[in-house]
Amino acid sequence: MPYIAIEDVTTVKDRGHTAIAYVIQYGTSQVVRRYSDFDTLRKALVQLLPTVVVPHIPEKHSVMKYFLNPINAKNDIKVIAKRKRLLTVFLQRCYMIPQVRECVVFLKFVDPGVRWADVLASPPVSILPSSNLLAPPLCPTKPSPLHLLLPVPHSTSINNFKPREEDKQIDTRFKDYERVFKVYRQLTGDLTKSIKRQKRHFKGMVKDLGELGAYYNAFSLEDTYNMSFGIEKTGQAIDINYINSEAFAFKIMTTLEEPIFDFHQSSTVVLNVLKFRRLKEIQLFIVETTIRRRQARAESLQNAQEQVNRLSEVLRRNAESSPTIAEAVRRLDKGESAKISPLSKMFNAQSKSDDIVTMTDRERATEVEQIQKELVKLEDCHAVVLKDIEQVNTAVDENCTQQFLQFQKQWRALMQDFTESLLIWLKDNLKAWQDAKDEINKMQVHGSS
Repeated sequence: MPYIAIEDVTTVKDRGHTAIAYVIQYGTSQVVRRYSDFDTLRKALVQLLPTVVVPHIPEKHSVMKYFLNPINAKNDIKVIAKRKRLLTVFLQRCYMIPQVRECVVFLKFVDPGVRWADVLASPPVSILPSSNLLAPPLCPTKPSPLHLLLPVPHSTSINNFKPREEDKQIDTRFKDYERVFKVYRQLTGDLTKSIKRQKRHFKGMVKDLGELGAYYNAFSLEDTYNMSFGIEKTGQAIDINYINSEAFAFKIMTTLEEPIFDFHQSSTVVLNVLKFRRLKEIQLFIVETTIRRRQARAESLQNAQEQVNRLSEVLRRNAESSPTIAEAVRRLDKGESAKISPLSKMFNAQSKSDDIVTMTDRERATEVEQIQKELVKLEDCHAVVLKDIEQVNTAVDENCTQQFLQFQKQWRALMQDFTESLLIWLKDNLKAWQDAKDEINKMQVHGSS
């Protein structure tokens, strides 16, 4: 794997304004990209690779923060350092994913000779369909004409969707993935809030310890009642506690807070990929429902025509004995429809099949012919969606499995690292206070006469 990281931060001119930019070291070359470039890169990768868990990027500053302090919010050293770390992680993770590493858009992003605005305005980004559901999941830039005819289900339809009987087994597997990553998202969200509270607590404690240590050190200089050594050791213990706690507070931020929030964001990304798969299932359901509905309509039209033919045959046999029947036969021969009373229309207004009765033979035959043409295309669309879903299931299953195993590995390493840091902090502080206690025990205080 070639070296890839954010090496430095610089500024660039953009439409008369100065903006922060990041210097990417990729192998032996360097390329400068803004945060907005990283944002558009990720969006393009999500569209080009809908079944891949594309790594997330750090969030933008809140609008309120910009409003209250726009200059410092943008140029704050800590914010920029944090972005450097997280954007480096983003680039390294992207390179670890073969589909992303080999994607032409990613390769152009790290190419110093390519202008990023030109990439966004040219293929493959410029020819992406409006929705990933209207393209092959493994090659969205090459949709077939049939893909463009597919329905695009609304995301709210997921809640009420029930899979087909033949899909229930594999659907259970993906529901298990969904449940696991929802638990990760919920727990890491709660843990992130708790960590922020602990970090504020440590920062406050560090400030208090710094002031307290200074008072003890100053007091030890007075050599009051031969207690200076004990007071000095106490001050040293407080100073060590201060230094260790300051380092531990930073450790919480870099070793715990950022990775935990990363788990939270990554869980959301995985759930979005699973959501895409579910929408493809709903797309198949809509196509199959439409096929059944159009087949039922064609069958109703054909049955109605058969009924009309039988009725016509009976009327013709009885036409000689009744002038009224003879008139009805004449109307049938001319292809005229029977007049429906206003009351009948009113009571039957909710029925979609009653219009068949009022149709002429020609109208019924024309609609049946049209439906048969539609069914040919619908069956072709059905075959396309089935193939898409097969590809989506394979790719998403593989990516979710990898992500889950990676989560387990990272979580174990994270907890081990944090536990070791916590033990070091406790041991160092304990030793400092034990030394102070030993020195205090040596003191012999004699009151003045």
